[in-house]
Amino acid sequence: MITDQELQILAFISIIVDRVPVSEETGAKIAATKIGKKRPDSWRVAIRKSHEGIPMSEEWKESISKGKSGLVMSEEWRSKLSNSNKKPCTIDGITIYNSVTELVSAEGPQGRKNPNFRFIK
Repeated sequence: MITDQELQILAFISIIVDRVPVSEETGAKIAATKIGKKRPDSWRVAIRKSHEGIPMSEEWKESISKGKSGLVMSEEWRSKLSNSNKKPCTIDGITIYNSVTELVSAEGPQGRKNPNFRFIK
């Protein structure tokens, strides 16, 4: 019997190493362990490092661009996106902006990526 921790390790290895083939049963178990769980920062760092130095062909870039162009968002998704940007936020704890859009207008595009960025409840 495979434990949850072993399944997570298998899932991680299958992503990092050339997609280790697993049985459908094991694949289903791996998928079940991931439902509703947020991946840790260490996982994101490992994935980012694994992609460093990999040349992306022009053909690949075009296919990604074509895949995203023409996508139409539903009204529900647009309203969720719009509302998420309308919450008060700050990056220094002193200056409070009414929305992310207002913060980006004042601080520039890097303002949203500032490590001190946070929403105010």
